[in-house]
Amino acid sequence: MTVLGERGAPTPVAATRLRAPESRMAPVDPAVLERTVTQSPLYGTYAKAVDRESAYERLAETEAGEKEPAGREPVGREPEGRAAEEGLRRGGGVGR
Repeated sequence: MTVLGERGAPTPVAATRLRAPESRMAPVDPAVLERTVTQSPLYGTYAKAVDRESAYERLAETEAGEKEPAGREPVGREPEGRAAEEGLRRGGGVGR
C-alpha cells in the first residue's frame, strides 16, 4: 500500500493486511435504523426540520415591490458617498 506524502508524491510501498468490512450486504431493518438514528448524539441538533427563507423567496419579495427588510442593502445598488465620488473623479464611473 502507498499513500500521498505532504507534497503530493507517493510514499514508498509498505506491506499491509486488509480486513474485510463488517457491514451488511442487505437493507437495514427499519427498527434498527430508527434506533440507531435516535441514539445518535447529533439527533437533538438535526431532528427538527427548519424551513428558512430561501434566496428565491427573498428575490420574489424584492421583485414584487415589497420593502427590503431593515439592515439589508438592496442588491445591485449603486455606490453612494465619498467612494462613488472618488471613482467618478478618477474616471472609473459607477458600476464598473
